[in-house]
Amino acid sequence: MAEAFLKVKAHTEDNPVYTKANLLLKAIEQVLPNKTPTLYYASILDLVENPQDILHQEASLILLACSLQPISISLLQKEFDRIKNDVIHLLREDSPYLGKYSVKVLERLIQVIPKEEWQNWGEKAKILEIMVDLIMHPNSHARKQAITSLVKLLRKGLINVPIISEYIVNKMNEYMDMQQTHAKTESLIYILQFLSAFLQMLPIDSTIFLASKVMSLATLNLTINLSTQAFLTLETLFAGTKLPLDVIHRFIIDLLENPPLSGGNEKLQIAYMQALSQAVYHFNSLDSAECYKVLSQSISTLTEYLLSNQLDVQHAASNSLVSVISRCITENHAKELNPLDELALSFDVLNIEDSGVLPIQRITATMVYLLNERFSDILEMIFPILAIFIERLGPNSEHIVQRLLQEIDQLAVKNHKYETFSRLVGTAINTLGVNKFFNIIPLQMNLVSLEDPNFLEKSRSWILPILIDRLNNGDLGFFFTKMFPIAEQIERQQNQALNEGLVTASKKYQALIEQIWSTFPAFCKIKYWTQDYQNYLHSLLPTLSKIISRGTYLRPYILKGLEVCLVPRNEPIFESVQDKFIPVLFNSYLASPSKEVLSFILKYPAHPDYAEKLVKVLIDKTIKIKRDPKGKMEDILLHMILITKMLPKLKIISESDKEILIRFANVFIENDQGKMQKKAYDVMRLICKADSKLVESIVMSNSITKCHEVARKARLRVFDELTNHWNYQELTEKLNTLIIEIMHSLRSNSKKTRETSKGFILKIGEFMSNQGQFLILVNTVLAGLASVIDTTKSATIDILSCLLRHFIKNEEQSGQNIFDSYDSQQNYLCELCTTISYLLADPSKEVNRAVLKFFKDIISLLSTEKAISILDKVLGGIFSNMVEKNTLKVKVRYVIEKLLKKIGYEELEKRFPEKHKKLLHYIARDVKKKHKKENKAKKEKEQEKDEEMIDVDNPIREEKQAPAPALPREYHFMNELDIPAMPKIKQKTQTNKSKDVQIVGGKFVINEDPEKRQRSDSENEEQTDEVLYKKRKVNDDGIVVNSTGDEYKSNSAKGDMNKPGKATPHAYVQFNAKILNKRKRVKIANKMNNLIKTAKQGVLKGLKARKRKNA
Repeated sequence: MAEAFLKVKAHTEDNPVYTKANLLLKAIEQVLPNKTPTLYYASILDLVENPQDILHQEASLILLACSLQPISISLLQKEFDRIKNDVIHLLREDSPYLGKYSVKVLERLIQVIPKEEWQNWGEKAKILEIMVDLIMHPNSHARKQAITSLVKLLRKGLINVPIISEYIVNKMNEYMDMQQTHAKTESLIYILQFLSAFLQMLPIDSTIFLASKVMSLATLNLTINLSTQAFLTLETLFAGTKLPLDVIHRFIIDLLENPPLSGGNEKLQIAYMQALSQAVYHFNSLDSAECYKVLSQSISTLTEYLLSNQLDVQHAASNSLVSVISRCITENHAKELNPLDELALSFDVLNIEDSGVLPIQRITATMVYLLNERFSDILEMIFPILAIFIERLGPNSEHIVQRLLQEIDQLAVKNHKYETFSRLVGTAINTLGVNKFFNIIPLQMNLVSLEDPNFLEKSRSWILPILIDRLNNGDLGFFFTKMFPIAEQIERQQNQALNEGLVTASKKYQALIEQIWSTFPAFCKIKYWTQDYQNYLHSLLPTLSKIISRGTYLRPYILKGLEVCLVPRNEPIFESVQDKFIPVLFNSYLASPSKEVLSFILKYPAHPDYAEKLVKVLIDKTIKIKRDPKGKMEDILLHMILITKMLPKLKIISESDKEILIRFANVFIENDQGKMQKKAYDVMRLICKADSKLVESIVMSNSITKCHEVARKARLRVFDELTNHWNYQELTEKLNTLIIEIMHSLRSNSKKTRETSKGFILKIGEFMSNQGQFLILVNTVLAGLASVIDTTKSATIDILSCLLRHFIKNEEQSGQNIFDSYDSQQNYLCELCTTISYLLADPSKEVNRAVLKFFKDIISLLSTEKAISILDKVLGGIFSNMVEKNTLKVKVRYVIEKLLKKIGYEELEKRFPEKHKKLLHYIARDVKKKHKKENKAKKEKEQEKDEEMIDVDNPIREEKQAPAPALPREYHFMNELDIPAMPKIKQKTQTNKSKDVQIVGGKFVINEDPEKRQRSDSENEEQTDEVLYKKRKVNDDGIVVNSTGDEYKSNSAKGDMNKPGKATPHAYVQFNAKILNKRKRVKIANKMNNLIKTAKQGVLKGLKARKRKNA
């Protein structure tokens, strides 16, 4: 039974009805001997029949609705009449809870009526009549619940009982016929709300019968709300029911003949458009040919609403037009029009009442009509409609789209920056193709002077940005037959301008050329590379290489476009011109290095033999530059970068080439330049992939003695690559060397280098752990603690911390058993911590920092017992060395916090040095505050969880725990920035007069002079009124005015006068935000007329006086 009342118990908010219901439920549970459904029902029904007040009645009815669910059907059938009679009279009350839950009780009673009772329409079955009548009940909660319950019951199977469906159909028909006599409009609206779901469950004949009634209600225009609901009911009918062809056709005709008045009620118009668009789509899915006949009239009707002055109606009309066009217009419609018929492309057909005019002609004319500057305020809604219209007509519709594009061209200058316009033009380009599109509106940038004020409109250069963003299927042939000649002609104009000394014009021409070439990557986006496109590409690569070599500002666009062309099918084309193209790329990069060139070189499909040849040439050039006294290090570095890009293209490196590369790398590794060393190590890493033994023989022989800080990461990556080729035995033999390299890298100033070294040691640890030899690695690392070099010791500790934290913490998750048992693991960690703790006495600050970081990471891995065993040594090392030096405060605090969490305050306080217990008190207090905040945030998250997750049967009250004793607040030099122990409080100076204090009845009584008390209170009030809360002057609008200027007016003479103790005469009116409102702007501005008028008078008077003086 607890589940039956779960919804009641889950209501924890402050609701008096549910609170009362919970109290009644608890009282019942305390009285009941056995918590059976029957006993619950009997107790609750008694409460319903004997209410104390309206609140009691509402709460008991809620409990009754919940208790009926688990009761047996036989008991409900036996108690049927009693429950029905108790509930029906409650519907008369104007209460939301009585209305809603009375209907729920009736719903449960209907569920237990047997089939025989339905077939004979007995007394119990007549409860359905009550439920149907409730659809028009004045109580809104009862009415809504009745509609919901009826729909639920019908969907569960009652609709399959013929007598029930027949009764409801007749009843609905009766209700709708009553509208002609005396029925209320509101009642019919409720009926229509029910029919929205009911019509979809009926047989088709009954559906058509009732749908016709709904259509008549929609078109009679009795009231706005009734017609609106009728249209919404029809919309759900058309969307969810498959009606016969003749019926849906008749409905569409009725809708088109009776449209609501445009500019009237917004909801009515929107509901009508939704019903019409659903009907047209339904009709088109049944018979597209018949739908085509009414399609133009439907689009014309929706267009009228689009041109209204109501924003919501315009948006709804736009969405409806997009929906209808996307579902009903096809490519076959474009074939019906004759391209030679001028009338087909004119909106004059809208005025022709000829049956010979095709629907597509009228639709096209409507679309053309919309492209007009008169509708500039709704063009952003019109553009998506035209985009979907062009897309649906398909690629062979240029004779229709031609007129649309001509109108679009006229609107382009003002609208080309809008997203919707860009999408429209892009759709037209992708649908027709670039050839057909530019045949209609060709580019004319080379034919229009740059000085022409209408250059953007006449040249149509506004299309270029749209091509870059929107072109999906490019055409290389069009670019080099149309766009490339335009760029060449503009380039000649640029050269002519340079010869004439017109620098500004030359830069404009250059910008125009760059805009044209910026479209090249878009034209390279070809979905299907035919043989013609491949021939174009093959013939144009030499031309492009020349442009790359001579024009730096065009190079990024060309290379980006060629990268798009680098598909597997085109690789042989690029390989065939590699001997001409790659040298151009190399020379371009050496002349002006750029990432675009490097990226393209890396992706270029060069043949391995040619790549090998290029590598040798690059090595020779690099060595020559190095030997040349005038050679620049920058040139050497660029050549080495090119070598690293070409080496991956070599499938096999010959022995002679390996020796050359190794010698080359050794030469530059011994160089003092860090960047040179870095690239040399990169070369060596690439060689390692082909011959690891050769690289190993050089790197591991200690022949390389130099490594710059910049090259440390690249050197480490060489060792990383070598480990990929080693087995376990080879790795263990070279483990010491690898650990030394990792230690050097850990001391680097570069964060990336340190992260790489940590990743490398974890990779080695993973390999050793898989072999079951993880402790061998740890013991090998421990040897670094014997070093006399501080950096080596600190790096050793960092490696140990990294390994132990990663592998021991994740030991259970990974399933790898590093230790035989948990005890052996703890013993090993305890011994290791004991060893490391001796280094706390090391004089090196770097070593101390590494040790503290180690303990911060490892303490959490220790058990409480082991943590206590090493506590004396850790605390002794900390307070004997570092604290006395007043260094590494933050690290020390972290370690003590970890010990607090692991051991606890009491145990730690016992072993903490007496001299430094103040520090412990500070840290413990901060940890307590932090935990308090975390727990509070955690509780808030838990309270936001779903109410069903709360065990409402057994509410747990949080017992208020006694507050923990406050920790001492003493000063300690490790916490010198903390708040002092005693806050600084400004104390009032004590007077010599002492007050007599008595204790009367357990209370303090202070004897004070009442006159003095009264006098001090009045003084405070005066101060509050005059100083603290002094009101400021405001004008009629409540806006603060600092100075109106009236106080400077003279009563005896014209003009203003100076007043002692005040500023010179002035007037200042604070800015009023209402002036931003167009309707109130004039009113606000007029308030300044007096000031302006007076100022003008003063100026005119002064001018007259000046004239008289100068005359």
